[in-house]
Amino acid sequence: MRTSSCRSSRRSGTASTTGWSYGTRRPAATTNAGLHTPHHRGEHFAVRGPLNIARPPQGHPVVFQAGSSDTGREFAARPGEILFTTQHDLGAAQSFHADIKARAAAQGRRDPAHVLVWPGLSPLVASTETEARRRLAELQDLIHDDVARQLVQDNIGDPA
Repeated sequence: MRTSSCRSSRRSGTASTTGWSYGTRRPAATTNAGLHTPHHRGEHFAVRGPLNIARPPQGHPVVFQAGSSDTGREFAARPGEILFTTQHDLGAAQSFHADIKARAAAQGRRDPAHVLVWPGLSPLVASTETEARRRLAELQDLIHDDVARQLVQDNIGDPA
């Protein structure tokens, strides 16, 4: 469901921020040729556009992806531009980065370097390391079991 929702969101976001048919360049003279008011009604949401904001320099909204599941990695490799991830050690982060670049190349992306991988950080600030560890333990104790299970599932992948 999340992946289909993201695809739908990307289509409606592109249309609603441009107001122009895909592939149509805005005419030099101000005319309505190619201009339309996008209306999107999908399985997960509905949008009536266009937005009242300027068109982004790249011509479409930036596609952010957050997650490390196999499904999330595949989605990031296709249309994703920036991927947030939380890896817990340098080796895992380097492996994750290489995997995303390889998947982007396998999807036919012209330059996999344009798929950016940004680390997610959760700093805990305290007077001492002992106090920081105590705060971390306190926060972890607040996580409901159902949420903890979902976090594990998100990190090891979606069930087939």
